[in-house]
Amino acid sequence: DMATAHAAEPPAPEAPQLPEYPDDLWGRAVAAFVAERGDPRLYSSWLARTALEAETETAIEVTAEDAFVAEWVTKKYGDSLTAHLSALAGRPLTLHVNAHAGPRPR
Repeated sequence: DMATAHAAEPPAPEAPQLPEYPDDLWGRAVAAFVAERGDPRLYSSWLARTALEAETETAIEVTAEDAFVAEWVTKKYGDSLTAHLSALAGRPLTLHVNAHAGPRPR
């Protein structure tokens, strides 16, 4: 009958886990950017492969996993991320995304 057929349905899928953003200015800017776009995959696909390297009075230096990620993040998201960084820091900042230098981890 209908009741048993209905009971056999699989449970609803779990809500996707929200990413753990780094607890620094870059992490907060990234979180704000992803929330604004409403697409957590932006983080898992691209921004999880970046990390804050240095913060100065005027600039944020971010390291990306490789040159492709660095270029993509700069081109596609750079302006928006820069705006979030500046708003959070309370001062105008420029964003530099650099490819990770050094030997690739094996």
